[in-house]
Amino acid sequence: MAELFGTAPQNITIHIKNIYEEGELFKVATCKDFLQVAREGNRNVKRNYKYYNLDVIISVGYRVKSIQGTRFRQWALQILKNHMLKGYSINRRLLESQSLPAEIVHVQQQLIEKQGSEIENIKHSVDTRLSAVEQRVDFFVNT
Repeated sequence: MAELFGTAPQNITIHIKNIYEEGELFKVATCKDFLQVAREGNRNVKRNYKYYNLDVIISVGYRVKSIQGTRFRQWALQILKNHMLKGYSINRRLLESQSLPAEIVHVQQQLIEKQGSEIENIKHSVDTRLSAVEQRVDFFVNT
């Protein structure tokens, strides 16, 4: 993880410790100890290594101060923003690896966008009606 975010391993350890202490994530659900045996000279040495899931990596990415950390946050923000505005996300790498024709993806994307605009129209209609009902209620309450 230190290599991924371009910082010292000690910084990663501090961030992970804070993530658990602040209750952002739970160690039991996001960390696993693995025992590895390595041969060093004439002896077998046993070492415990901690493996963290993706939740920890993402949380550390939002905390670490490095160029790679900043790039990660910019990337994550763009993905999250697109998902919130469009209501969906497209994993282009997965699509390319499955060799789906671009036309199918384009048509599906248009359908999703059309549904989004239809939902927006319905929301506007409901908001308008709700506003009218609220005005009537206010009229009767105030008189």
